[in-house]
Amino acid sequence: MKQEKMTFESHKLQVDFLTLSMDNVNNTKRIHEFANYLFKNSGFNCFLSEGNTRKITQTLFQNLSTKDTAIIRLNYWNVTVIEFPGQSGQKLYQLIKSRQLDWRFFPSQSLNLTRFDLCYQLIKTDTFDSRELDRFLINSRRHILEKTQTRTVKLINSKKGVILGINKRSNPRYIRVYETKKTIRFELELKNSALKDVKEKLFSYQFDDFESRLNELYFHYIKKFFILDSYFVTWLIDFIRKDCQNQEHTQPVLAVEYFTNTTCIFENQPSEKVYHLLQFLNFIKTLNRENCTQHLLEGKTYFIHNFLLNDFINFIGTKDIETQRFNTRGYFNQLHKNDPIIQQFQDGSFRIFATFLYSSVYKKSNRWFVRIYINEDLYQHVYPFLLSKSFRNYNNKTDCILKLKLIRSISIKSTKKVFYLSQFIEQLKLSGCRVVNVKQDLIFLIQEIVEEGLIQSKLELVYKNGNIEQLDQDQLTIKKLNTRVKYLVFYEKLN
Repeated sequence: MKQEKMTFESHKLQVDFLTLSMDNVNNTKRIHEFANYLFKNSGFNCFLSEGNTRKITQTLFQNLSTKDTAIIRLNYWNVTVIEFPGQSGQKLYQLIKSRQLDWRFFPSQSLNLTRFDLCYQLIKTDTFDSRELDRFLINSRRHILEKTQTRTVKLINSKKGVILGINKRSNPRYIRVYETKKTIRFELELKNSALKDVKEKLFSYQFDDFESRLNELYFHYIKKFFILDSYFVTWLIDFIRKDCQNQEHTQPVLAVEYFTNTTCIFENQPSEKVYHLLQFLNFIKTLNRENCTQHLLEGKTYFIHNFLLNDFINFIGTKDIETQRFNTRGYFNQLHKNDPIIQQFQDGSFRIFATFLYSSVYKKSNRWFVRIYINEDLYQHVYPFLLSKSFRNYNNKTDCILKLKLIRSISIKSTKKVFYLSQFIEQLKLSGCRVVNVKQDLIFLIQEIVEEGLIQSKLELVYKNGNIEQLDQDQLTIKKLNTRVKYLVFYEKLN
């Protein structure tokens, strides 16, 4: 699986503060030259302050129609500092990326990046409860003090609510979590030594490297401070899932996107058709785009692929090649009409680029070929779940339904997974002997995904009378999965 580009945009991070500094630039004329350049070239209102505070002592340039701000100050160590707070930091970073800021105007030998803040904003839902946020912040503080070596963790009461501060403000990595009118903000303030390995990437316009490294730093640092079972960190869990999948895998696997919680994937669609889509989304990763014709539609690039039908059949590893050849021919002829299935994925962006413009099957030189238009975003998409090799294909219709049911139980946002066994067995309407076989297959699949590290080995059997039995996956037997069991509960293993 090819690695995804780790950009700020792809991980929904925003630049929230940016500070540049320069040594030995302390004369009034040079400071006014900086202010004039930032005002006329980039539209920043420029103010002067002194010492180590941001108390404004003089307005250098100002346009009242904009709030973009640069604060220039000479600190106590004879260093000239230019600060771009909040959205002004985001604007400056975009100007740097588009090369509209000329580094040659600044003294190259002493120019330094001394602060760079990144922020993730969780949008409040209609059901948001500030009391739940307060409990989350209090529990997070307790977790940090009990489970990490960090000793400075403060809950600060302000007019706008409670602020969780992690580390001292002087620490190169300082975290703030707090509520605004529409969001909950998770800010990481990076200073000095935390930036020493990346700052040259910024000054030399190596933005892929710069953003990739800071993305990793942000997520890998911030994840150790929070309990990963809360709505407030679902975005962090999503990163951890995709980070685990964003690597090369030598064993056959099946990568899966999030399914919705409210729809049933076998309700209106044949189970084989749903499974073929999952298989084909994985097969796309193996296709070579270099010699493909491109088609541009509404600003989106599509690659027109022609590949052997047998290549797909070999990819899924089926034993009955003739039957699969017949089934998949019909499937690919209808692939561009798969909207009802695609609508059952949660990610809106994914639904858009998993919609195929056109697909067909044709015969040439006694061989079957598939022709299809594929959105370029599908090649780089990283899926949150990677299922074990047995999910790559299915043996029969019952096996297909079982695996789809298990896939849907796993492929949800929550780390708690539920498999409704009693309801599933009733839907199958099988004889006693065949039910035993299905249960045996279910046990094998659960054991395999435990061994692959996707779920924890501790499971729960919830009975129809409300009783709960906890057991290890190697204690799971057909006898245990009797008619008194309503559903199974298992928990995701997050590294």
